[in-house]
Amino acid sequence: LLERDFDVAEPNRVLAGDITYVATSDRWLYLAVLLDLYSRRVVGWAMSDRIDTELALGALRAAACTRALEPHWIH
Repeated sequence: LLERDFDVAEPNRVLAGDITYVATSDRWLYLAVLLDLYSRRVVGWAMSDRIDTELALGALRAAACTRALEPHWIH
C-alpha cells in the first residue's frame, strides 16, 4: 500500500506494525508494536503468549486510546 514511501506529512495517518518474540524467565511472549510513521514513535503495543489476531488488535486498540485515528487509514 505504501510502495516503500515512508515519508508521511501528517500524524495519525499511517501506522506500521511488527510482531516479535521476547524471552522471559518463564516463557516466550509475543510483542506487537505500532509506529506512527510521521513521528516514528510507538503509539500502541500489546503482549501475549499467543501470536494471533487478538495480539494485533490489542496493539491497535492501544493506539486508538491515545491517538485520534481516522477511519480513512484502514484499508
